[in-house]
Amino acid sequence: MKLEEKLMKLRKENAWSQEEFAEKLNVSRQTISKWELGQTIPDTNNLTKIASIFGVSVNDLLDENENPIENNSKTNNKNSNTFKIVLLVAILLAVLGGIGLITLNMFFNRATKMMNEAPKSIGQMFGEYSISDILNIIFGKIEKSEKEFDKNSFNNMLKNLYYGNANGFKMEGFFDMILKSNEEHTDKLITVKYKDFESNNNNEIRALKKQMKTGADDNYEIYYEYDADGYINKAIIEDGEKEDLTSQLDGLLNGATQAQISKFDVDSFNQKFKVHYYGSTNGFFINYFIDDVIKSNEENPEHIITVNYRGTETSDADELRAMKKKYSNGTTYEIIYEYDENGLINKAIVQE
Repeated sequence: MKLEEKLMKLRKENAWSQEEFAEKLNVSRQTISKWELGQTIPDTNNLTKIASIFGVSVNDLLDENENPIENNSKTNNKNSNTFKIVLLVAILLAVLGGIGLITLNMFFNRATKMMNEAPKSIGQMFGEYSISDILNIIFGKIEKSEKEFDKNSFNNMLKNLYYGNANGFKMEGFFDMILKSNEEHTDKLITVKYKDFESNNNNEIRALKKQMKTGADDNYEIYYEYDADGYINKAIIEDGEKEDLTSQLDGLLNGATQAQISKFDVDSFNQKFKVHYYGSTNGFFINYFIDDVIKSNEENPEHIITVNYRGTETSDADELRAMKKKYSNGTTYEIIYEYDENGLINKAIVQE
């Protein structure tokens, strides 16, 4: 199935209009229409957002041999509901039939363990609790476990990508994730705090997003506060030290010591590539990857990155552009990096 067909299918499965889908991606309805007509394709950032919204991988979207899978959250809810129904039917059948006492004993032992109590027999359970109480205890515990999983997913969604030091170019993605979360979890709004600004209103957060400096040399520190249930409820942004990475590299390569370039600067340089291009990567993204290598080499002439593919290794811009023609969108490639003595990427190896 083609990308445009998958986008339309996934949107309709969620009963969204093109306007609603466009709002979630912060693009125009006309852009959605062009995607679904196959006139244009989403860029790297939008493909990543689309995959996240629908709970699929980018490869699922781009591989024409794959049909889009169901949204993971829907699947989890269906599995959870099915489990509860099957469990309840099994209990009622066993009780009404007056059989399977050993099995029931094992079941109630498991139930009491879930309550962090010593295992109890059927008699003890019915002596202390009514059937309604027992079911509430069991299902309440299951629901609590599901909430714990949701909490981890909710928190890790932000913390895995945006925590601690963050370059300015990452801030747009950070704000988009906050806005998306606030739209989808209206009962768990996240407040953004930056200097005198503090709000969980999405319109006000969007206004702040437009004011933030998003250059590669604009550095920020991000950390979080949590509510009584452990969910993130506030994201705090502070200004980090502003340093010129190019001048840092110049100093390093002209004989400066390793101490003159911080781990943050090394990570900032490397993450420009590793965040989007690391490990298994669809051929569609290799073209963007090569463009970013060329751009980096132009901006950092004292620190050149070479690309090795099928025995050819080069950093020449024209040769790299010619190399792009050899990649196929339907093929998955493996990107491996090598580093110099200072920890900075100096070679990218592309393997099929």
